[in-house]
Amino acid sequence: MATRLIAVRHAKPASSDPALYPDDDLRPLLDEGKRAQLEVAEKLKLGGYIPQLILASPVTRAKETAEILAKVLVSRIETEPALGANFNPDALIKRFVVGETLLVVGHNPTLASFVNSLLGFNFFVGGMPQSAAIVVEFEGTITYGLASFLAYYPS
Repeated sequence: MATRLIAVRHAKPASSDPALYPDDDLRPLLDEGKRAQLEVAEKLKLGGYIPQLILASPVTRAKETAEILAKVLVSRIETEPALGANFNPDALIKRFVVGETLLVVGHNPTLASFVNSLLGFNFFVGGMPQSAAIVVEFEGTITYGLASFLAYYPS
């Protein structure tokens, strides 16, 4: 029974200028980012990649990205601190449910590194593009180096 992970980097947010957003965690998505994320969500749906659960970083731009994905993929969302500033890959692996599809929304460079470690090779060199989604699969044991690549949807 296959277990899948869909990893998505948040969509393009507003400027990181501290004068505009003194708290970086509160930067919202730009309309351009919302449109790009919607396109990727539609591609995931057409590919048949529908998660049972979406986990989002507690940062605003990740939560807004998750909301776009949830609307298209008709999935529920939970905030997951392990995807935030104190990224914890082992905590994420514990959230997998055998035979189900989990979608996570996070940040660079931690999300790209996590996917690379699951695959056992560097799919992402130089980081994961905004709004991009990658789908990997496990047949049996869910651990580092044992994932198989299934699909990639750049923004």
